[in-house]
Amino acid sequence: MRFLADKRYKVLGLALVASIYAISFFLPVCTVFSSPIRGAGAFCIVTVLFETQNGTPRLDEWVLFVLGWMPNPLLWAGAIWFGMGRWRPAAILATLAVVLANVWTIDWNNYRANLDGLLVGYYFWITSMAVLAGLSLLKVFCCTGDGMAVVPSHQSTSV
Repeated sequence: MRFLADKRYKVLGLALVASIYAISFFLPVCTVFSSPIRGAGAFCIVTVLFETQNGTPRLDEWVLFVLGWMPNPLLWAGAIWFGMGRWRPAAILATLAVVLANVWTIDWNNYRANLDGLLVGYYFWITSMAVLAGLSLLKVFCCTGDGMAVVPSHQSTSV
């Protein structure tokens, strides 16, 4: 019976995460040159935005791009671990994805938070990662019977 519950949890959890992630591709994510860019466009063309006048990207801009794009493969890898029922790796990867997705919320010239250019698609994108992290962490901290439940040291586990 527990196998069916875990299978249902995995299928419904992955369907929810994939749906939110997919929706983010159709929504506006940010504004570039006064026009909104949808998630799919931002996913594909973000490298063009980091070019300098002579066409060669600056190293710091490429580091920002890599850190800001890494949440995508981290989410995918976390989803794979989640689907295999490996809750801890899924939780770690999804949490790391959420942290790195926040690289876009920082004004790196002034070193402060700046949410001005972010639109609804960005929030759907980061929500997909947060949902995967939450579902994984829920299993990590609430599983019983797998040796995952935390028993305080003052309580005895014997009957």
